[in-house]
Amino acid sequence: MQEILKRKNKIVQAGADEDLSEKLRDAAEKSLYVLAKAVMGMTAFTNHLHLPVCNWLQTCPPRKKLLLMPRSSFKTSIARCLAVHIVIQRPDRNIYFPGRTGRNLRLLFAAENEKRAVSRIGWIRRQFEKNEIFRALWPECVWKSPTDAPTWTATRFSLPRDEDYPEATFESAGVDSGSTGSHYDAIFKDDLIGLRSRQEPQFMARAIEWFKTSHSLTDDVLFSLDFVFGTRWAAEDLYSWIFENEPEYEYRIYSAHNPDGTLLFPERLSEEVLAGLRKKQGDLYWLNYENKAIGTGVTAFDLSHLRDCTVAGNYIEYDPTANRIFEIIEGDKAAASKEPERPKRFWELTPEERVQRWLEMQKNWYQRKLTNIEVS
Repeated sequence: MQEILKRKNKIVQAGADEDLSEKLRDAAEKSLYVLAKAVMGMTAFTNHLHLPVCNWLQTCPPRKKLLLMPRSSFKTSIARCLAVHIVIQRPDRNIYFPGRTGRNLRLLFAAENEKRAVSRIGWIRRQFEKNEIFRALWPECVWKSPTDAPTWTATRFSLPRDEDYPEATFESAGVDSGSTGSHYDAIFKDDLIGLRSRQEPQFMARAIEWFKTSHSLTDDVLFSLDFVFGTRWAAEDLYSWIFENEPEYEYRIYSAHNPDGTLLFPERLSEEVLAGLRKKQGDLYWLNYENKAIGTGVTAFDLSHLRDCTVAGNYIEYDPTANRIFEIIEGDKAAASKEPERPKRFWELTPEERVQRWLEMQKNWYQRKLTNIEVS
């Protein structure tokens, strides 16, 4: 795609003089990918990856979607461009909300914390302020000066509109700040969990609770748009919970390697780059870049520790006179007594440490899908 330029009052391709304003406006309103690449500056987007992702996201129904992509594959950039694409729609051709004017809609950007959510809509706000091509193509969506807007702050801002709502056009919220209590036509849940949620399980639990209550933020539970964008951070994370409890979401999961072994995004995630990430990140690589809870190098529980057990189908059978299994769970009292710094017993842990211990045990057992334990 050739570079698009603004020359005086015309939008032209580099090296040409034909005014492309109407053609580009129509094409961008019909295609999220065209808007992102030609207008919003996403020149690194590719036809083989980002085009099909954009086409899927703009197809309605379904109206609830979950997209998992590797880190460094422009997942958040897609989300931000999608939000802009929704608000530039004209009522007679609105592909998301037929009959409605896009700039009258109310959109919420949510993230793991308020700071991250503010950064998401901050980028969007700057497009309305400073992107000359965008401003020339959709003058009805921009203010001559931000001071003309009724609301134009870091956390929320409004576009010119002819419908009155207490909510601004774009608002932000963090899982850490709780529910906003408002209602929105479209909600973007981008990176609701991250490294902190992986390291401190109480934040993972908080993200799941926030997600449960987020449905009440939609203006119309059946017709509002709900997009979830993310990357795996733990075997039992928010996305695992969604897969198990939210069947109405259509989802797509992308790995750094395609099923046939080819690279998903070789332009940025080459074999050399991925090999370096595997070496540095270890188990986390498989979550962040392959979006897999289990992969090469990830072992949830070493069955060789269960020396007194035999696995029969979905059951574990073991000799009740042998206490090796209990020694493992409790920390092996005999070994601990010989160590100068033994692990804490469960009753010695703080409440936070107990939560961590239980969650780790649950995660390990879950990976092996052991649904029952029989004592013979």
